[in-house]
Amino acid sequence: MNVKATLTSLVLASSLYAGCSSPEPGQNPAPLEYASIHQSPQVAFAEWMVANDVKYFGSPAWCPPCQKLEYDLTPDGFAVLERNRNFVECSNNFGESLSQQCTDAGVKVVPSFGAPWLEGLVGGYLNLEILARDLGYPGNPQSDNPN
Repeated sequence: MNVKATLTSLVLASSLYAGCSSPEPGQNPAPLEYASIHQSPQVAFAEWMVANDVKYFGSPAWCPPCQKLEYDLTPDGFAVLERNRNFVECSNNFGESLSQQCTDAGVKVVPSFGAPWLEGLVGGYLNLEILARDLGYPGNPQSDNPN
């Protein structure tokens, strides 16, 4: 085996590896640039809800349609609503009483959805496509991104 060729290969390999250094301890790696390009349609729908001030009033602890909505929206989509305070917990004790915020908003059934531009609340949930249509979303929250 050629020693010079082997040595050259090692030097080249180590220089390539050096370009991919780890961050210093205590530092986070740089965020991936493609994260927003490959956004799920459910997250795009949740961000649209936030941008359009749509509030989701629900009780996922005991309400099967609320649980279905959160499943359909995916954990990332639901996290967008929680992080931006667009999710309001109405009851966590099996519907015995509504929170004051839900009572003040006029919630009679969970899940419900409200926005300043809606005439009243949109109540109930069957699937994301129907909810999106009822709210005026310009795309399909399960298969495309309107942005």
